[in-house]
Parts: sequence; structure tokens; C-alpha cells
Amino acid sequence: MLPPPILAKLVGGAKALLSASRLRSRRLSSKALQRFSGMAVSFQLAVPSARFFLRRLYDCQCLTGPMSRLSHGVVSDLKWFTKVNTEPGVGRALWPKTLGELTTDASPYAWGGHWHHLLSAAGFFTVAQRDLHINVKEVAAVRFCLLAFGAQLLGEEGLLRLGVDSRVAMHVINGFSSRSPALMDELRKPHEVAQRYRGTLRASWLPSVANVCADALSRQSDCHDWRIADRTFSALQQRYGPYTVYRFAIPLNARCPKFSTKTHAPGTEAVDALSVGWGAGGNNWIYPPLNLAELVVAKIRADKATMTEILLV
Repeated sequence: MLPPPILAKLVGGAKALLSASRLRSRRLSSKALQRFSGMAVSFQLAVPSARFFLRRLYDCQCLTGPMSRLSHGVVSDLKWFTKVNTEPGVGRALWPKTLGELTTDASPYAWGGHWHHLLSAAGFFTVAQRDLHINVKEVAAVRFCLLAFGAQLLGEEGLLRLGVDSRVAMHVINGFSSRSPALMDELRKPHEVAQRYRGTLRASWLPSVANVCADALSRQSDCHDWRIADRTFSALQQRYGPYTVYRFAIPLNARCPKFSTKTHAPGTEAVDALSVGWGAGGNNWIYPPLNLAELVVAKIRADKATMTEILLV
């Protein structure tokens, strides 16, 4: 832990910089920023997130001369330091409890992961995300898997071990920083998710030949991933809706507030649609694989569900 006087010095230094920046149209002496950055980074053993919130301060100093103009991102990061005494990420256990192990992987078009090699998670990148560098996708895969396994992480506090087959992803996750703006933008997201779950990320490198499960999940294709035309769906929604639950969905094509997926995924209500009840007043939209049609009809009858089912023949 940081001693109270040292913590007060860190908070006071951030407040002083913000106060000076307001008087000078966000312009500050580069020396003042360097002094604060040096002080803050020296506390990283007790405040690991300090390096995470210093990246934009470093970039600001590199781009200018004796005087630096603070970007809105730098101002936002300085505000984090003014509240650092109330942040959950301040203080670190010498021997933290281990929450478990998560292995992840990314391919050019999809991501996958395994929790304790028992539970699987998978999904596809959007069209815009497919143009990102593979290192950014590797870090994004960590974020998606954290969101997918949120139920297993909530309420626990400790160390979450990550297995990744990208050395770049390992270094930036452990170092809380990257010089790449795109990678830094993505890096902020999994750490924010981890803080929400009260966990700390620690990544280790896993050779690709040993990352078999996650690699297979990130490279699989879904031959049953059909999506009905928007105009047709809107017409059915107007006549038989509103639909509240999408069965047999993937996150990218889910059109209802709740949805069920084949594997764990961010936002999913249930894994394996046939394992949960379809009644309880919900209006189900069902577009199942054709080989499950008979089981789906039996499930509808057993649960007396309200639904609209589309079968592709």
C-alpha cells in the first residue's frame, strides 16, 4: 500500500496540474508533467494502473517542446489520479488469490477462448474490426472472453492468469502500456472490464502449438449462421412481435434484448438454447439449424412457448 502522505502527494500533484491547466488553456510546462510522471510511475508496485494512465502524458510530452498542450484524454487521466485514493486498483497483495486460467486466441475473422479448459467462448469480429492489426485483435479477444465469462468472475477478487500466443499482447497487458495508439485504445478496455470484476490480469506466453483449444475456436466457421433479411424480420416483428428472446443466435446477428448462443459470448442469456425454458411469458424468435428442427418443435410443445420459428429448407 502507499503510505497516506505519499498518496496525498500524488493526488495533490494531479490536482495542481489540472488547476494550472485551467488557467492556461490546457498548456503546461513539460518539466512539470515530467516530474509528475516520474513520481507516479515510481508508485507502480502499489498502483499497477499508474502506468496505464500515464501513456497519454508521455505522448503529450514527446509531441511538444518546453510547453505541452494537454489533450482531453490527458485531462481525463489526470482526473483519475485525483481520485486514486478511492480507486479499487490501489494496493496490491503480495500473494494474491488466483481466480483461474483463461486461454485466448484471435484469427483474422474470429476469436475464441477457454476457461479452465472446460468452458468455451467464441465469436466473430465485425467487418470494421477485421481490418485491425492482429495484435489488436489478440487483446480484443481477451476482452471478449472476460465479458463472456463474467458470471464466473463476479464477486471474486484476485489474480486472473491469461494464456496468449502473442508475445506483444503478453507484454502490453502486463506492462499496462503501448506506443501504438490503436493497441493502447484496445488495451484500456480489458483492464476496465477486469477492474469491474475486481480482478487483476497477468498474461503469460503460450506457444501456438500448445494453444490448441482456443486456436480451434477462433478459426471455426458457423455453417448455420443464417440471418433473415431486415425487411422480412421487420414485417414479422410488426405482425407477431415484439420478440424478446433470440434462440440459436450469435452476438453479431442477435436482434432481441436477450439471446441464447452455442458457446459463451458477451451478453448471452444462456448457453445451449435447448437447456433453458422457453415459456415464462417471453416471445421467442427461433431460427434453428435444420438438424435440430425436430427437437425444437418438441421443446416448443413441452414449454408451451410463444414463438415464431423459421426453418431453412
